[in-house]
Amino acid sequence: MKRFITKIIFSCFSILVIAFVLLLLSSYAVKDKVKNKGRASVIDKTKMLATTASPRIILIGGSNVCYGMSTALLQDSLHIPIIDMSINARVGMCFYMNQLKPYLQKNDIVIAIPEYAAFSTTDYYGDQSMYALGVIDKKNCNILTTYQWLRLPLFIGDLLKDNYTTYFSEIKEETAEVTRGRYLYNRFGDYEGHRNKPSQINEKQIESDELDYNIVSNQNIQSSIIDGLRDFSNYCIEKEVRFFISHPVYAKALFNKEYADKIESSLKELHWINGPEKYIYHYSELYDSPNHLIFAMRDERTLKLLTDIKQHIMVNAPIR
Repeated sequence: MKRFITKIIFSCFSILVIAFVLLLLSSYAVKDKVKNKGRASVIDKTKMLATTASPRIILIGGSNVCYGMSTALLQDSLHIPIIDMSINARVGMCFYMNQLKPYLQKNDIVIAIPEYAAFSTTDYYGDQSMYALGVIDKKNCNILTTYQWLRLPLFIGDLLKDNYTTYFSEIKEETAEVTRGRYLYNRFGDYEGHRNKPSQINEKQIESDELDYNIVSNQNIQSSIIDGLRDFSNYCIEKEVRFFISHPVYAKALFNKEYADKIESSLKELHWINGPEKYIYHYSELYDSPNHLIFAMRDERTLKLLTDIKQHIMVNAPIR
């Protein structure tokens, strides 16, 4: 029996080693193509973070930020550099906060805008989307926690599939995010790939969303993100950086005020700059998910955030 178990362990270890070798080889094979992908906007965003002088306002969160924000409008109105660091929620809030730490400077302002799913069903430590950032730029591997490194084997299959898709992708409209997605982000970090496009949401997706987003598991708040946001807030205090949190864009039909209030109550010691009902929208105003505004609604959402910033941050805002 002992010999049998030893063989199993050896076989599993051998498979894991082969998988790692294949991942390294395939990552090398796609190293040029992968820098054109949408996630490769992380390269440009990190460069902005490293080269823009403080004080700055830095936005973090999932794609509800980059799909529905006019950072240029914010910057022109506030006369302070604004950096949109968001990519997508599946990268995980852990990555976004750890990514900022080496670059934060005294008097910076960070505004976190996580999707509601980030508190429930989206993994705080990210999925293959987060590990894919390491394929795009090995510097992102330095951001991984020990726990994230230990979980890497769980996502090797997804990463290999991702590399395969990237390697054989052709430049055409339906593969834009794979072949040239990086260049669909503007110089401030906002996504503009949905410019001049109407809502892509149909009745079938609405029915699917209502089933998916209203399940019981969506109402269970993960302790990992609560602890992570608290720890990051304390880190900001040490660095004399002001940290604030905002509610995200969300579909009105799916909005659950009780759950949104529960999230806010779990982080009541943080400085919330708005209430949960301020950023809910009709499906006709959303692009392709409950969190993505159509391009034409960006300015409306941005002006709301501008009001919040002026009321809660730019006037007598303490470090907390």
